[in-house]
Amino acid sequence: MVKKLKLPRTTAVRHHGEYEWQDPKSEDEVVHITFINKDGKHVPLRGKVGDNLLYLGHRYGVEIEGACEASLACSTCHIYVKEEYLDKLPEPKEEEEDQLDLAAFLKDNSRL
Repeated sequence: MVKKLKLPRTTAVRHHGEYEWQDPKSEDEVVHITFINKDGKHVPLRGKVGDNLLYLGHRYGVEIEGACEASLACSTCHIYVKEEYLDKLPEPKEEEEDQLDLAAFLKDNSRL
């Protein structure tokens, strides 16, 4: 009979995007986001100002790829933002623009 050793954990358990695992502290922080999945189904989520959409989607089980864990090293989390919301977002940084240049099906409202 083989006995399995249970070793102590030496690193803390950490969810990527820990901020996104926190609920809003007040209604002023609440934002409503709708993901549209690959089947065209609308998935409404309640997030908060400052949430990373990749991590927020993962929190609620939305299938969105993020191979580089939101480090702007790839474009697998490429999304389209509705035109009326683009001006509410900060301008993309140079790293984001560089990765968007490599994204498939790039549009004016593309973001990472």
